Amino acid sequence: MTTLQMAPPVAAQVIDTREAQEARWNAWTSKGAAADRITQRRMRIAFAVILIAMLCVTIAVVL
Repeated sequence: MTTLQMAPPVAAQVIDTREAQEARWNAWTSKGAAADRITQRRMRIAFAVILIAMLCVTIAVVL
């Protein structure tokens, strides 16, 4: 995630009603949570692939 994606949009700083600001913030944070879940899933998959590859190499060396 880039720094620009992590920062709240500058347009959100425009003086607005509290409800609109809160709705915009909730929408922005929910996107961040979804991105975090996808990143965690990708990390778990990558970790599993690395472990399986290490297991295959170990078996190949032993045999």
